[in-house]
Amino acid sequence: MLSVIGSDDVLMTNKTLIAELIPGACHFQIQGKDHLSVVLDPKFRIIVKAFLKFVNKM
Repeated sequence: MLSVIGSDDVLMTNKTLIAELIPGACHFQIQGKDHLSVVLDPKFRIIVKAFLKFVNKM
């Protein structure tokens, strides 16, 4: 599982909760982004592509 969250996301008060609850999950936090702007950040696309490349090699 992949989770990506913005550091300024006010909807998620505990930014690491998903990663803590799901062992083996990949968790990334993009600084200065909120719940919606995180998806528009170029880093989001890089993270998703890298994750898909990783899981497709398994």
